[in-house]
Amino acid sequence: MVLQAILASSTSEDWQGMAAGLHSRDVAMQVVLPEMDGRIITRAVGFKAEAHYNPRCQLAVTHHVIHPERAAFVAELARRICSLRLTPNGQKRVALIMANYPNRDGRIGNGVGLDTPASTLQILSALKEAGYPLSELPENGDDLIRQLQDAVTNDHGSLDQRACWQSISVDDYLAWFQTLPTALQETVWTRWGAPHEDPKCRQGRLMIAGIRLGETFVGIQPERDFIDDLTQSYHDMELAPPHSYLAFYFGCARTTRSMRSSTSVNTATWSGCRAKASP
Repeated sequence: MVLQAILASSTSEDWQGMAAGLHSRDVAMQVVLPEMDGRIITRAVGFKAEAHYNPRCQLAVTHHVIHPERAAFVAELARRICSLRLTPNGQKRVALIMANYPNRDGRIGNGVGLDTPASTLQILSALKEAGYPLSELPENGDDLIRQLQDAVTNDHGSLDQRACWQSISVDDYLAWFQTLPTALQETVWTRWGAPHEDPKCRQGRLMIAGIRLGETFVGIQPERDFIDDLTQSYHDMELAPPHSYLAFYFGCARTTRSMRSSTSVNTATWSGCRAKASP
């Protein structure tokens, strides 16, 4: 496994001011092509800065300056991945997230040219054979989708009629939410109000769509917005996610103690993640 750390061709100030985060050249050379080679894309860890001015050549000599916080994130990511190699498979907690684009029950796991439910089941079968903690698996891809749709999904019209197999208390969520950058907290709170106003909040708990197969979780990617403008909901990188979106991934990382996650989908959707803000 190879982790791709990105050295941006822009300054830190330019990077902060760009909506996409990285120049198209950086995206092509340091994101797209490495990903096609099978590398794991991390984040930008260094930016161009002036080292000194050379009066003889009459130019500013530039070099890359490491961003300590972002470099530390990549180092910690590498440490965690290394620790997985030393952890017995039976002790690993895996989360498979099925895309839901558009956000309708009939499009769970939607992918162009890919039978996502069948592929997900193949992955689960391979994990079970390798000793990962899985219970009895669905009979086929259709059965997997039926089990997912028997519980809460992104369908607001049926949230009150369906069971929910995992959730997070609003108190636990808020304790984590308050660790996020203040500007992000204010943006989410201004747009969506308090967590108990979220459509996926039931009896003081934020519901998480998905099922558990033993100690392995198969979830449905939460929606980024509750508006009717689907183009904005899917592609607006400035759109603040609702509390239930954040709670879903917080739940995967903390409540289910997931050590590894993977999105099972074949699509070019960015899911609203900026190159500069990606985890």
